[in-house]
Amino acid sequence: MGTSLARSSLQDRYALTFFDRDSGERLTPAVFDHAFGHRVDARRVRWVAHAGLVAVPPPTSRRRRAVPIETDRPIIDRSTDIMGDYWSWAVLSAAFFRPRRFHAIHTALGVATNSLADRLQRLVLQGLLRKHRYRTSPARHEYRLTEAGRELFPITIAMHGWAVRWLCPEGPPLDLVDTVSGRVIEGMVCDLRSGRPLDPRRVRWEVEAVPVGSATFLPPPAP
Repeated sequence: MGTSLARSSLQDRYALTFFDRDSGERLTPAVFDHAFGHRVDARRVRWVAHAGLVAVPPPTSRRRRAVPIETDRPIIDRSTDIMGDYWSWAVLSAAFFRPRRFHAIHTALGVATNSLADRLQRLVLQGLLRKHRYRTSPARHEYRLTEAGRELFPITIAMHGWAVRWLCPEGPPLDLVDTVSGRVIEGMVCDLRSGRPLDPRRVRWEVEAVPVGSATFLPPPAP
């Protein structure tokens, strides 16, 4: 597994806590299947295609750098560098629906084999996938999600929910469905305790100091 997801020294200096502006109640953002519903669970999701689902030409692929990124860079910057291109997201999204072998992923996505090999190598290096050998002669591997990779699933669900609400006025070409309830997953960010959808106009955040050794550090002021 790659080492670039190691904890940054900047993360040891502070943490963000979210609160409701009106009540002062502490909030924990989480992605739910719908308002006041349940936290999304990758093991309970299937997809249903509709007639409007058509293939679209993929974007021009650019080779991503396959080296670990620095751990002291800002968190959002690091996250964007890890997942900031089309095929990385496509490969990861496919992994949530369990194709694990190179041929199966290639068939599902239609990506060029060199681009797929590049993204798989990169996602392994970044610690989102791990290689598991299932044949020794010749050597063949499966690509399985790590814990870090699985934790990106709610982000994918939230993006899908946003796209359905704002980009598909005539209805989505594909639905995500809860395998237990049979209900279509809407994908929205809610408070983990109450299940209430979070409205950014009602949320404030605070920076909490975190002790490091014998000293307590606070982040430097914004430039």
